[in-house]
Amino acid sequence: MHKKIDLILASLILIPITFKFMHWPGGNIMLIVFSSLLILYYFLMAFYQPLANKDMTVLNRLLISLGYFSLACILTSILFKAMVWPGSMFQLIVFTIVSLFVALVGILKLFRSPLPSYFVKRCFVIGLLGLMFCFISSRTILNIYYPDDPEYIEAMIKATENPNNHQYGEELKQLRMKREQEQRNKNK
Repeated sequence: MHKKIDLILASLILIPITFKFMHWPGGNIMLIVFSSLLILYYFLMAFYQPLANKDMTVLNRLLISLGYFSLACILTSILFKAMVWPGSMFQLIVFTIVSLFVALVGILKLFRSPLPSYFVKRCFVIGLLGLMFCFISSRTILNIYYPDDPEYIEAMIKATENPNNHQYGEELKQLRMKREQEQRNKNK
């Protein structure tokens, strides 16, 4: 049962991604909620799985716990990156390496009792997803979200790169209000 829960939650994340790319209302909040559910699931599995599998070696339990925790951290970093929030890069790099290491250990079956295959697959796939997001810049994500508004993209980048500069924050706020007003006028 628990093997399917994360697949269902991961598939649900496709809905808000579609909403976000289509600029439909509610995409951001749905992305945060559905991603948080999957993150919470992996975080809880980091504690539950090692305790539930008494027949595993201590080292395998530790790897499973570390793997699930790294999956939760990778998905948190990807959420931060997708929402163009600051602070995701270091965490994304570190936990992508950890996840890929756990997957590699599982693939090579270095220990007497191998890790469960579904777990190794998830570590590998989410680790690759994290690796992909390591190479995607915030500018690229903003160009996808706002292809027709380079002024807004520049203001977002300045505001996120310089969070202590209140002038950039005010410029972004003004441009955001202008965008929202244009959207309301367009919808009338």
